Amino acid sequence: MYIEQHVHDTVSRYIIGKDDAYISIAGTIGRVSMVPSDFDGANLTENAAKICEIAPAFNPQFLMYFLKSYAGQGQIAAKAGGTSQPKLALYRIEEIEVPRIDRFVQNKIVEIASKYDYLIENNRRRIQLLEESARLLYQEWFVHLRFPGYEHIKIADGVPDGWSKNKLGQILTFNYGKALKADNRISGLYPVYGSSGIVGNHEKITALANHQRRAFTDSA
Repeated sequence: MYIEQHVHDTVSRYIIGKDDAYISIAGTIGRVSMVPSDFDGANLTENAAKICEIAPAFNPQFLMYFLKSYAGQGQIAAKAGGTSQPKLALYRIEEIEVPRIDRFVQNKIVEIASKYDYLIENNRRRIQLLEESARLLYQEWFVHLRFPGYEHIKIADGVPDGWSKNKLGQILTFNYGKALKADNRISGLYPVYGSSGIVGNHEKITALANHQRRAFTDSA
């Protein structure tokens, strides 16, 4: 989206550069990334904040990776609040605790992590193509009912002969999770998940999670 020059001039403080990072502070809170070079000089919306003028002791990409980590996302979720329309205030972002380690080590972490990012992005594109192929195949077979050999199958009530329609509740059981309320959490490395995603962090895995993990391990 493009804006008039006079508008651009009045919002110059919201201009982002390719060396900046940004964090979403409303809507889907906590998305963090570096600004792509294609968006150098673009204007930032009110739903995000730019991270700039970073102290020389920190590699900007290291900060980005930390904020995207479980530890960083847990702090972000805890500071965003639990309202129906949470928003991450700028002063709350400033309170996030960041590990200060040698710049050389930060650079090595970024070097390794960025290679994985490259592989992840390539695989993400491949997965998108595979998912689209699977969607089209499903549509062809189970919506249009043009599966292999369909010419010889009788269709009755919208399904192949011998098939039946069932309600979801007839074939599975829904179980609710156990809430770990904010008042009972102690800040730590383990993310706490709610219906909207990560809603905070805790110092340890809960007893329920431990039980589930043991059950999964025992059945593996």
